Amino acid sequence: MMTNTYRISMMDLITRGGLLSVLLISIVALSNQQEAHQDQDITAIKNQLISMSTNEKQRLEDEKKKEIDEFVSAIENKFYQSAAFKISRINDENKIAQLIKAACRKVGSNLLTLIEYIHGRHMKEKVCDWYGACIVDEFMGTPAFYAKSTEWGKVCDKYQPVRYII
Repeated sequence: MMTNTYRISMMDLITRGGLLSVLLISIVALSNQQEAHQDQDITAIKNQLISMSTNEKQRLEDEKKKEIDEFVSAIENKFYQSAAFKISRINDENKIAQLIKAACRKVGSNLLTLIEYIHGRHMKEKVCDWYGACIVDEFMGTPAFYAKSTEWGKVCDKYQPVRYII
């Protein structure tokens, strides 16, 4: 007596078109597997790029901090020519403004001596402006404000452009 179990042979699949469906299922499964691996690869590359950009940002911040520390240290140690030379090599006024602001907080009135070593009236005017702004930002409303602004005025008034009131 025969049992009711069916065994499908390869010939049966081929003859009934089942092979085509088996192949399609296999292709879809492989495709999904490849997409999963590609997604993992893309995620890994994206994470690596994020890590690299974070490391680059940190490196740039460290370089900026080192540059500010060297500039402030030169002024603290009264190496005014070295500090003035450092400023003269920088083309970006925002960067110079950051150096002056950092130095203003740490060495204050030594910046007034530095101004005498800077070449060029335009740069002296700019440094005076940035130092004056820093005095206002840092000391406004404190007892030191009047003394610092008076000291600043004695040095920087001769470098300030003439302003006409109409």
